[in-house]
Amino acid sequence: AAVDEMVARRSRLQRTRETAAADAVLEALLELGVVVDDFRRTWRYVGPELYRRVGTEEGPAVDEARVQELLKRRYKARARFAWAEADEAYDELREMNVALNDERLEWRLERVRVRYRRLSGAERPGLNTTRVAELIEARATARFRRDFGEADACLDGLRALGVEVDDEAETWTTIRDACRSGYSRDPRDHDPTLTAEDVAAVRDLLFERVEAKRRRDFAECDRVKRTLSSRFGVVVDDTAKFWRYAPDAPRRRASRYSHDPTEVDGVNASRVEELLEARAAARSRRLWTQADDILRDIRDLGVLVDDANMTWRTAAGRYRRATDDAVDGAVDERLVQQLVESRRDARRNADYAAADAILVQLEALGVTVCDHKKEWRYLGDDEPGKPYRRGADDETAQPTADGRLIQDLCDKRLQARRTFDWAQANHLADQIVALGGRLNDAAKTWRFVGKPFAQRPDDPLYGKPNGLVSPLQVETLLATRARNKRSRDFAAADAIQRRLADCGVLIFDRDNTWAFRRDSPQPEPE
Repeated sequence: AAVDEMVARRSRLQRTRETAAADAVLEALLELGVVVDDFRRTWRYVGPELYRRVGTEEGPAVDEARVQELLKRRYKARARFAWAEADEAYDELREMNVALNDERLEWRLERVRVRYRRLSGAERPGLNTTRVAELIEARATARFRRDFGEADACLDGLRALGVEVDDEAETWTTIRDACRSGYSRDPRDHDPTLTAEDVAAVRDLLFERVEAKRRRDFAECDRVKRTLSSRFGVVVDDTAKFWRYAPDAPRRRASRYSHDPTEVDGVNASRVEELLEARAAARSRRLWTQADDILRDIRDLGVLVDDANMTWRTAAGRYRRATDDAVDGAVDERLVQQLVESRRDARRNADYAAADAILVQLEALGVTVCDHKKEWRYLGDDEPGKPYRRGADDETAQPTADGRLIQDLCDKRLQARRTFDWAQANHLADQIVALGGRLNDAAKTWRFVGKPFAQRPDDPLYGKPNGLVSPLQVETLLATRARNKRSRDFAAADAIQRRLADCGVLIFDRDNTWAFRRDSPQPEPE
């Protein structure tokens, strides 16, 4: 009972942002041997030692008192979200070869076991196998301690000795015809054209190229590769770490972009092709800044580039009526086409207010526009004044209170969009989602799909509505939070989560449910 009271008092202090007092309560709980799981909202007794040691691995002696001190320091740092301090304690534990299991509150002492064995390979006269074993062991220790810089330095030392390491198979072998770069000549290459002096020069250039890659000096790396090709006729295979003499190997040429001649729309196609060739050449030389500048010049001409499909088209191409648009109804196609082209020109001139006004006129005519496919479609005028209607494929299409409310929200959202009040339109869309509706703006329909977040059923573990927020408001805020997460606006999503937590609401993202907290705050009396 005393522990329950202390845990509840700490929760109240956390809600009122009294961090120092909450940490003092947590310290008192640790003295009693009690740890608290804030995520599951549970506590358990673990005894005087926070983590229990398991395993009987042999190894160097370890100061267990220091280990427990670091474990408590890390636990308290994580409880107050001080991740930097927690990571500092964790790094020190790793240097002591301590491995943790936070779920079971256990720790054990790990030895760095080096099981690398040598495979049969070309013998290297004078190879110091003792030095190889020392470097392999030092690299394994550095990797265990997550000191990847030291591990890479050890790997460079092994390659300088002509040793290649396979971490997956835990083996090492000497490299046939190896040089300092780690590259070797292709075993299938027996061309006698290159002299011994040429081979030595190739090895030196390969080493220079590897050093340039480690410095991330890709311009120098590409220069060395061109020198190998032009001076010695050498082709490098970076995947297999081979090089070979192939003076007649075809050089990779810049790929040409294609386009639809009917979509040129007054653009100088020759100039566009010239810029695309210049951009491809810049990208092949890794001159990314120059390539981006050329791409901006291309966009200034009103051209969009699709690198995935190697195509380009004008950003202001001609809009057409959808080929599968078979809706009967009186619509003036000439007027619609004129409005669509006027909207296209307004968007091209960055006059988005005029473009939006034209879009409202098109919607009033029952026409929807798909800018991605550059087509428009007539939806009909069977429901004047209510462009949104319930989808014909909605299996739950029966008149309900929620259905009428969703239809009303759709009408209000349409009015908000026509007045360019996007914040209100998004808020209304979140309310529709909270009621279990899904909008199809292109087809101007909606249908029931079920509520994305549902309230958990009555359970003694959870409380009742507290009057601070209604279930509909909770589900609307959860829909807004989901939209913010999809748009990667995590700051806004976290703000909504904190607001709901202050109102006593628990969110369970794993099963998309929520509930009121049993000890949720109550509204102050008026």
